Amino acid sequence: MGLSYNEKRYAKKIGKWLWRLFKKEKQKRDAAKLTDHKPSSSLAPPIPRTVDEFLSLRDRIANTPEGGATCFILALINYVDSDPSVHAEGVSMMILSISEENLIKSSSETESYNGYGLHRSDIDRLARATPDIAHSYIAGATPENDYTIQNPNCASVGFRKQDDYTGTIASGTKKVFVWSGGAATARPLTLTCNVKGIWKVKEFSSIVVEVQPPASASNPAMYAAHSL
Repeated sequence: MGLSYNEKRYAKKIGKWLWRLFKKEKQKRDAAKLTDHKPSSSLAPPIPRTVDEFLSLRDRIANTPEGGATCFILALINYVDSDPSVHAEGVSMMILSISEENLIKSSSETESYNGYGLHRSDIDRLARATPDIAHSYIAGATPENDYTIQNPNCASVGFRKQDDYTGTIASGTKKVFVWSGGAATARPLTLTCNVKGIWKVKEFSSIVVEVQPPASASNPAMYAAHSL
């Protein structure tokens, strides 16, 4: 014997209620993933200070998207350094970590590496980055400690796991999400794999977005010293 008309209506209402409940719980889980700062994976190499050190590290770890992203973050730390000699090394590191299709031919003595330089649009984008922004991607560097990197010999970069809508390893294009100690959610980096199997950054605009101000920003004297 089949269900009566009223029983069918009741079953339909129950089904709709269960579906709404499932969607609400899924939204809660997804939101938790976006803000849970426990990294699904991380790499913790030393911060390279010379191009040779950077190349050695890149050839060792940039065979994965996360490794390529880590190299980019470490290059950024050098790139934004106020010491001209460190910045100069950082320029070469940045060129080495950016996708070849984003580079231009260059003969500049100070802004090129092996005949290549950064595109003007990327230079302008990188100009928004500050030491606080760059340092925030190293675990333990937070507003509370003025984004101080605790151990330069173990610079841990953490990633949030996300498989949906991020590309695939097989396709040669992959998006990863990097945690920042100064932001509520992980920030995306898009990478491509070159013919040598090295993953390099293609798009990084979210990485140079402002972070929370450091604690010393509330004290002008402290913040001036911190910003030197």
